Amino acid sequence: FTGNARDYFRIWIVNLFLTIVTLGLYSPWAKVRKKRYLYGHTWLAGSNFDYHGNPWAILKGRLVAFTAFVAYTLATHFSPRAGAIVLLVMMPAIPWLILRSFAFNAANSSWRHLRFGYEGRYLDALRAIVPFLPIPIATLFFPLEPDRIPTSRDVVVALLPSMIFLAFYPYVRARLVHLRLDGTRLGEERCRCTLRTSSFYGV
Repeated sequence: FTGNARDYFRIWIVNLFLTIVTLGLYSPWAKVRKKRYLYGHTWLAGSNFDYHGNPWAILKGRLVAFTAFVAYTLATHFSPRAGAIVLLVMMPAIPWLILRSFAFNAANSSWRHLRFGYEGRYLDALRAIVPFLPIPIATLFFPLEPDRIPTSRDVVVALLPSMIFLAFYPYVRARLVHLRLDGTRLGEERCRCTLRTSSFYGV
């Protein structure tokens, strides 16, 4: 890797400023600039990598994600149970969106002018995020009731989704890294990830 902090800082600070003043609309262009710099300064066997992502395509994907987030936020504001229902309804689509994201990044990454490919499976993506399934279920069956003095049970119930998230986040992160790398290929060669899940808990 031949990049340096000074050059990357210039890209990062401009990206941050433009993302803030455009209320996030510049973030896809920021992502492309960042990836092109990092890929361009990563070398393997005398050749560097390249990134070809289209910011407009990234923007469309992020608008879809933003719409889903707004729907979830509005539902949660109305009722925690409603938010949990919205999240459960959206959950079957999440693995598909994850796979689409991995496939997009692979198809727009290249080495020696050869594009990467991606062949991840839906069931593997679903298994990766299943540990998060108890979060909306816990909210659905143990909602906090407004307009009453909170008890010790209410405190435990309020912390339960966060506790589930903290307990399983390193596992889910590890599964997604394996899903992304093990499903990636360059030509006929498949990539393979050897990181252990326990190392993510260590971090």
